[in-house]
Amino acid sequence: MNFIAPCLSPQVSSNKPSADGYEVDNLVSGRKGFMGTYFIRPPLDITVVFPVPIDISYIKLVARLEQKCSTGFLIFTEPEDISCQHQQAHPRKASKPGIPSTSHSGHSSPSCAPSHDPPKPLTTSPDGDSDIYFCVGQFYTKAEDELVLTNHHYRHWLRLPMPNANGNVKDPRVFRGSLRHSNRKALKCVKSVIIRIQSTAERGPPVLRSLEVWGQPGISTKKLRRRELLREWSAFKPLAQSEPVVPRLYNSYPEEKKIQKPGLEALRNNDLLEVPEDFLDPLTCDVMTVPLLLPSGNSIDAHTLERFIASEGTWGRPASDPFTGVPFRGDKQPVPNVPLKARIDRFLLANGEHPEVEKCGRTVGSSLSTSEATPGTSTSVAAAAGAWLLLLLGTLGTCSEVNTTSHKPVNATKSSAEREEGAGRRILILHPMYAASHVLTLRALARSLVARGHQVTVVRWKDTHQYPAARLPGITEFVLAINNTDGAVPHVTAEERGSFVMPQEVMWSSGTSWSALPVDAFITVSTYCRTLLEDLPLRHHLRQQEFHVAIVDLIYNECSLALAHDLGVPAIGYWAFTFAGGEPQYTTAFSPPSSVPFILSHYQDAMTFKQRAVNHLHALASHLVMQIQFGITGYHISRLLPSCPPPATLLADISGMLINSHPALDYPRLLPPSFINVGGLQIQPPSPLPKELEEWLAGSGEAGTILFSMGFIFNPRTVPLEVIRSLMDAFARLPQRVLMKLEEPHPAVPPNVKVVNWVPQQDVLGHPKTVLFFTHCGMHGVLEGLHYGVPMVGMPVFADQQDVLVRLEERGVARGVSKQANEDQIYEALKDVLTNTSYRANARRLSRIIKHHPLDPLRHAQWLVEHVAATGGAQHLKFASRHLNFVQFFGLDVAAFAVAAALALWYLLLPVLRHLITTLLSVARFRSKTKIKMT
Repeated sequence: MNFIAPCLSPQVSSNKPSADGYEVDNLVSGRKGFMGTYFIRPPLDITVVFPVPIDISYIKLVARLEQKCSTGFLIFTEPEDISCQHQQAHPRKASKPGIPSTSHSGHSSPSCAPSHDPPKPLTTSPDGDSDIYFCVGQFYTKAEDELVLTNHHYRHWLRLPMPNANGNVKDPRVFRGSLRHSNRKALKCVKSVIIRIQSTAERGPPVLRSLEVWGQPGISTKKLRRRELLREWSAFKPLAQSEPVVPRLYNSYPEEKKIQKPGLEALRNNDLLEVPEDFLDPLTCDVMTVPLLLPSGNSIDAHTLERFIASEGTWGRPASDPFTGVPFRGDKQPVPNVPLKARIDRFLLANGEHPEVEKCGRTVGSSLSTSEATPGTSTSVAAAAGAWLLLLLGTLGTCSEVNTTSHKPVNATKSSAEREEGAGRRILILHPMYAASHVLTLRALARSLVARGHQVTVVRWKDTHQYPAARLPGITEFVLAINNTDGAVPHVTAEERGSFVMPQEVMWSSGTSWSALPVDAFITVSTYCRTLLEDLPLRHHLRQQEFHVAIVDLIYNECSLALAHDLGVPAIGYWAFTFAGGEPQYTTAFSPPSSVPFILSHYQDAMTFKQRAVNHLHALASHLVMQIQFGITGYHISRLLPSCPPPATLLADISGMLINSHPALDYPRLLPPSFINVGGLQIQPPSPLPKELEEWLAGSGEAGTILFSMGFIFNPRTVPLEVIRSLMDAFARLPQRVLMKLEEPHPAVPPNVKVVNWVPQQDVLGHPKTVLFFTHCGMHGVLEGLHYGVPMVGMPVFADQQDVLVRLEERGVARGVSKQANEDQIYEALKDVLTNTSYRANARRLSRIIKHHPLDPLRHAQWLVEHVAATGGAQHLKFASRHLNFVQFFGLDVAAFAVAAALALWYLLLPVLRHLITTLLSVARFRSKTKIKMT
């Protein structure tokens, strides 16, 4: 029997964290497989503890998962008979030192250790007792996906049906090796096994698609326990004999109405049908029968939405968007997605003979072969689809009334002058290699622009974050990726469509200093720039769109500025960090180091002489880093776009800037009129909280509730465990309740702490019971907290978050703690902010300043985008200083001329003055002598 089967309840664990969705428990369930998180490298140990001691027949490993593969393995066993340790308790030896033994497949299987190693335990149990493990094999593969490791000394003493481990001996994808040890007891009555992954292909993380350990209960197992195991194994239906795990093509009817899914053999005998991803319901992965377009831009099947609303209703929650939690109200209602419905039905009609399509629900037509489908089918399909969608929407009583007028063009009611000024523009948004929350911020701007009648195209890059799809009519999104199959590009996963990964370990060690900048990141930027500009089909497609304006997320993204210039489109920059240092240094905004603290300096604007000197050094260091980057990006720009100016000129000639900040928080500086602060453009009026959260906050009484939210960077798999424990212990000492956004797994939670995977941050901050906000000092969360007048405790992690904390402390609205703070330090900071009323008073004062602006940030950003598009680049708002270099801008050339002229004048006049004085003195002496002679 296979002792990794879930019916036998084995215990599987790993000594290092796993990637989300690829936990080690998947090896028991047989689904998806195990993968170490992206920054983990071998060795990695997977420990399997069996329910009873077993005799091992063979071990089967599938080492390839997606594009990743493990190539080196050590197998250790822990026998029940500890007396065997007196014979030999160290790894097996090769026949001769340095000469590897050879497995059946011909690949080398080196010895686990040199022959002169002394006997010693290989691992230690948690309680300190030594557990003896025997190394029964070490294996390295080349291109094989599967390993079958056999114990040739295995003897059956129970009559159990056992699959043949040999299979197709000539299969080149299967590596075959032998499990052996000089002490044969090493593979008998085994309590646990350790699978150590020693190496991986292309420097990827350790992976294991599946694990099987076949054998029989050991001779020491009691007869009654053996019978229980045999009964459980006989009743167990292995996954390979049940339904397949690959998502298939099914309708979205309730479970009791679904047609039986075909078995594995039926699927093997039929060709797989390629289904467009947007046809699938994002929640059930079934083909949508009646697709609805939600206010969030996602499409969902009507039946799925109906079940979601019914489920929410049992908790007393209103009908809401499943992806955002925002209740349906006013013009924000689900509407029929008629074009998508027409496409789905055309697809089903064209593939009607496919056995999988016959099981799919559809509202129009019957099964037709591809040859019977005619172009005229399109119109009838769309019309019937729309009729059925409207009919079904009438049955969704919970969703109230659908506002179908929302599909009318927004600019239909505008005057001709308004249409000529700003409506109907085509806008391009270009993201850098890694954008994180910038994607969602600029998507909020894109949605508002679409609502005003514009069309938006977004170009972003694949990373490790899962963003909701921008399924909104009027928004087209391209997701690009770097081909990194050879693993040569750092900070990118080793696959054909590589994803950018943040160096989390660097963030938590030195994330708020210049040392956090990895030098090999310039290699990543170079590859990104080359990939973008060499994509000729993309450039051709974008040129055909004839955009009016481009919004470029500027961080290390000069190549996108070059692309916009090549398309002949005026560019507006977006900057999400402290606007001093980096790319902003090369714009026409003036931020002198004498009065404006640079990014990562951690200074206030009123600096001492020493601080001003250090701030100038920060400015110089920033210039040096940018010159290196300009050298890299400029090389690719000049090679691939010869007519494009260098990166510094592109930045100086930018048409505007959207700065994610606010004067209430940031320091004043000299900005052109087209450089505007739009910090907080994502802020919306608070919505009612879900019933469960509302009761939690309302139950906090006069003490109130603390909100803990530190964004995507606070991942329990990467954050040091001591940090989370210190936070929990500090929270346990408070009378307030704590609402904590934290993913699994996490330590034990105190009674006054509620942990949730997701929290409606703005709605909680706007709740009257919220008394404090514990934040990482990200600009988005800080501006939301200030908007609602909530004092803060900050724990900055990386980038400019320490600079933001300095400004918050200067304004008296927050107190900071370090990433290494202990329980007492965290508790004292929380207690100080909660008991000192000046923090809340200052926060409310800044809230009034923020709300006093006559134009909200989102509308201000819309104005700039539309104005630049309407005026062809807003040349009238640009400073003429963009044409001046450093010497010219500061008038050093004029000063040098003045000095040179003064010196030249001095040297020319000096001889004249000498001659004149000499002449005058000579005349005076002559006259005095003449007077004497006359007398």
